[in-house]
Amino acid sequence: MSSEEALGNSPAARLRAWTPVFVAVVAALASDCGGDVSVNPSIAASRVIRMVPWVYMPSADMEISEENPFPREAIRLLAREWERLHPGVRIEFMVAAQEQSAYLTWVETQCRGGTIPEIIFYFPPGDKLANQAWVLPLDTFLEQPNKYVPGNRHWRDLIVPACLAPPWMAQDGHNYFIPVDIFMTSLFYNTAILEKAGVHLPIETWAEFMDAHRRIREAGYEPFWSRAMWSLWPRELMGQLMHDEPTFRRLDVLDPNGRIDPEENARGAYLDIIGIHESRFHEYLRLMKEWSRYWKTGFSFNKSPDSVNLFRAGRLGISWDGALNLSDYENDPYVTFDFELGWFPPMTKASSPFASARTPERIPVPGTCFYVTQSAVDNDLLEPVLDWLMFLTTPGNVAKLTQEETGIKIPPAILGAKVDPVLAPVLAQVTELTGILPIYWGLSPEAEDNFDRIFELYLMDELTLEQALARMAKWTDFGVREAIRDNQTLTNPEDRWDLSRW
Repeated sequence: MSSEEALGNSPAARLRAWTPVFVAVVAALASDCGGDVSVNPSIAASRVIRMVPWVYMPSADMEISEENPFPREAIRLLAREWERLHPGVRIEFMVAAQEQSAYLTWVETQCRGGTIPEIIFYFPPGDKLANQAWVLPLDTFLEQPNKYVPGNRHWRDLIVPACLAPPWMAQDGHNYFIPVDIFMTSLFYNTAILEKAGVHLPIETWAEFMDAHRRIREAGYEPFWSRAMWSLWPRELMGQLMHDEPTFRRLDVLDPNGRIDPEENARGAYLDIIGIHESRFHEYLRLMKEWSRYWKTGFSFNKSPDSVNLFRAGRLGISWDGALNLSDYENDPYVTFDFELGWFPPMTKASSPFASARTPERIPVPGTCFYVTQSAVDNDLLEPVLDWLMFLTTPGNVAKLTQEETGIKIPPAILGAKVDPVLAPVLAQVTELTGILPIYWGLSPEAEDNFDRIFELYLMDELTLEQALARMAKWTDFGVREAIRDNQTLTNPEDRWDLSRW
């Protein structure tokens, strides 16, 4: 037995150590699976569940103002309702930094100090927290009924399936979070700018899409921008526009399920099925450089919010952003122009010999994800914590949370939750993450960061294609080695990839 196993730091060791706790908690949670939500007599002592609700943090007051345009209180009202069912237990909402890097630093500091709240928001799939045993695997509980939903047999059946599937499962194969909403994106068209540029919707092909950019610039406006152009978004999009079915079948072999799982992706890079030597990867770089000529002047991949939202200011023709901006834009008194939603058109051979002619799909991504931390076990709060999360994730309660009358409307991650009509155009096109051939991008966090830097220099003509590929080659090898090393050092052998199958 390794020292880490002896200390109980692997998921398997933790599961073994927590089995008595899990059995007791599951039994308590399942006892009312028929929908009876009477007070649980086993929760009697005065206890406090600390929670970081992130975007759902209740406002200090509900008065709508320019400084507080979207006040929220839904989660506070839901907590009070749950507390009435559980006398002696109180939910305390913790204020946390909204800037991403500052928040991540705070989470890590609190985890190391053993002072982390029992429920926190974190980004999926949460490998860093999982590998340090700071959060709990939730698979056992997801298989149990949500007692607050009559007839439900498995809690996970209430959740949009894509949220609990690869690539959002942790590297060890476990689920560590409960999502309450999903992140969906859309193209936002400023129709006034399009009219001045002579652009008519719908746009049918990628060539027409590029021509629309040209016309918008000639009309005196910035054609396009998304602050996420450095991210997975364009790689996922181009993966559909240039999908290669034979290559996809060569990758989807370890678990043939219509998805490229993390292990299959790593195997593909290791065997050079995908990677920087692939012609499709070179074409991705060419197409992105061609597109970048129409991005906002002076774009940067600094991964921070733009200081000026050009679309909101009426100076950007096309924006690619989150659906949660819908109600924000519609209620902004300074947005005086009309806009329409759209999505990317298919790419034809006129634009690229690698074009698949496939109509790209909108893919749901886990949005606000709540993790149960080790503090829930240490403070004897695991049962009420899970009970509260079950209560929060009923269709009715998630609708109250995500569609709050005074708040920004966010697509729910719970099936059956009613949504505001403003979200209908986006949610009508929700699909699952299947049949997408990924664009290779580094594999390990350090390699991906360096790919981002090299890519930005290439788009800005600071590096030629040959120079960019030469630098990426170094990080390709590094990323593959790191991904394999990180996996093969997992203390539970069952969580490791079987490299003999590669």
